[in-house]
Amino acid sequence: MAQITQRPRYHFTAPKGWINDPNGFFFLDGWFHIFYQFNREHTEWASPSIGHSRTRDFIRFEELAEALVPKEKYDLSPSGGCFSGSVIKKDGKNSGKDRDIIAIKKDGKYHLLYTGSVTENGVLSQTQNLAVSDDGIHFERYSDNPVIPCPPEGADLNFRDPKVFEHSGKYWMVTGCRKDGVFAVFLYSSADLVSWTYKGVLCQGDGEDGTLAECPDLYPLDDGKWLLTLSPEYNADGIRSLGIIGRADLEECRFEKLTSFPLDYGPDYYARQCYLHGERRIAFAWLNQWPWMSHYQDHGAGPEEGWCGCLGMPREETYEDGVLMCRPVKELDGKFRTDEGGVLHVTPEHPGVLSLSSYSFRLSITVKRKCECGEVVMKLDPFVFHISPEHSCVLVLPEGKNSSVIPLEKERETRLDFYFDNSVLELFADGGRRSASWIFRRKREKAEPEFSVFQKSCDLSYEVAYPNG
Repeated sequence: MAQITQRPRYHFTAPKGWINDPNGFFFLDGWFHIFYQFNREHTEWASPSIGHSRTRDFIRFEELAEALVPKEKYDLSPSGGCFSGSVIKKDGKNSGKDRDIIAIKKDGKYHLLYTGSVTENGVLSQTQNLAVSDDGIHFERYSDNPVIPCPPEGADLNFRDPKVFEHSGKYWMVTGCRKDGVFAVFLYSSADLVSWTYKGVLCQGDGEDGTLAECPDLYPLDDGKWLLTLSPEYNADGIRSLGIIGRADLEECRFEKLTSFPLDYGPDYYARQCYLHGERRIAFAWLNQWPWMSHYQDHGAGPEEGWCGCLGMPREETYEDGVLMCRPVKELDGKFRTDEGGVLHVTPEHPGVLSLSSYSFRLSITVKRKCECGEVVMKLDPFVFHISPEHSCVLVLPEGKNSSVIPLEKERETRLDFYFDNSVLELFADGGRRSASWIFRRKREKAEPEFSVFQKSCDLSYEVAYPNG
């Protein structure tokens, strides 16, 4: 029997090798460029480079030469390498509503800030470094790296993942770390992306929300608040990507936490970074997990096919009436063709079954808020979904992984958009108010979702769409 292909059709994977965290994004001459952690030679993490690919449509990607490979004393190490970072164009056009307040030095070049990681004699050293490009393709390291040679006093040696942005005439950087046994996010400022001033600890955890901050990000919301995001290790609630809304004063390095929430309710959404494209916020994340986390299961599909790891669909984030919304970017709207749709009448005696032509599709279903059956169950190997408008939640039971509970909006009909892609699932609920992501190994060539109820009946609206090409 032929091996079932696990590679996704409309999620980014490298042609071969291992990938993890997204490391930058920009638009140039009709192309969207994406950077990421990359190991070309193996399907497992080891001494990563910073990979580079581009796309016009977020479906078909062209691989370019690595932006950086480990070669310097501050990033060449068997257990280290070129760790995660971010890219910013130094032209004064990265600051959205602040772009009329430009007091910074600018040269039109692309600047890639990243962490160099080495271990010598059992001692970890992580530093922040700079590489520059005229064309967005070829990057040269700054001659006087590291630009930040050590973590602040009292911090843990885990000091990484610089995310750079522009605001109010300055460049700012947040980095992830651990301090006093809990996660800490540090803040720096600069006028030129070379000389950095340490401002202090912007936000520190309480132990329950995680012990180490990875891949932090920070940006202003429309109502004067700010959104701080990070991927916490050992979060007590199992959150993989954490959002914190608060009030911030960057000059004084103050952040007043108002509320926190999961950015995604599944187990496999990690290392999310958000990038400004015009006035739009586009987020990428790695869909996978690390082996030293207590909830780790496996690296997902791909190693037997010569690849491992993928990025989630690019999501556009908007802040609407105090809610952070996320949806697949509009560029993907026209990349799916509707194949069928209608209404399934499901009773306890007669389940509703759909026979789909592949395992790569979008399935949209709508259940009325006052569904008399109380709960609809959808089975699609390896998942079981308990959809309960009455209790305003979806309980997801994936084979071999922990369950997830996705809250739903009350007093609203329930719409769920399932993006299955061979070995990836991204679920968006209530128009993007909630999302959840999983990686898995499929066992069948084609999907056959089955809907059932335990009592009374349910009329279930559905639509099936397949990716073009």
